[in-house]
Amino acid sequence: MKRPKDIEYAKWLAQYYLSYRMMTNQEVIDKLRKKEISENIIEECIEFLEKYKFINDYDYACRFINDGLKFKKQGERLIRQKLKFKGITDATLDKAFNEIEFDKTPVIMKIIEKKNLDISDYKKKQRLINYLAGRGYSFDDIQESIDEFTKQNNDY
Repeated sequence: MKRPKDIEYAKWLAQYYLSYRMMTNQEVIDKLRKKEISENIIEECIEFLEKYKFINDYDYACRFINDGLKFKKQGERLIRQKLKFKGITDATLDKAFNEIEFDKTPVIMKIIEKKNLDISDYKKKQRLINYLAGRGYSFDDIQESIDEFTKQNNDY
């Protein structure tokens, strides 16, 4: 027997999805569209979810940024790209990044230590720079960290 595609079903379904993990507005909308729920019911459901704070893109972005920076050791570019893919707006991203203070240099230096590469060798240094750029760090942050790492290791 097929369930009716009414507002109560949409609310129940959205809350069911949100019981597993936090989602952005766009992710919930996409999930509901896959269940062939009409657009006006989806809009009403999203308003309900926002009103009762089941979904909050700003909160989601702050948590995602915090996890990416501190635990996954990702750079700002990569995190921005992932969040934009999830439907977070630029204004929300800027607001979230401005709130979170994070010094990237020690994190990049730990990655450099872990890689244990001889950065005096040009090819190995380029490989390290490419790796860090792929993790989402800017070239300025990478260069600053490499300079600091070289300075600390030459003091001994």
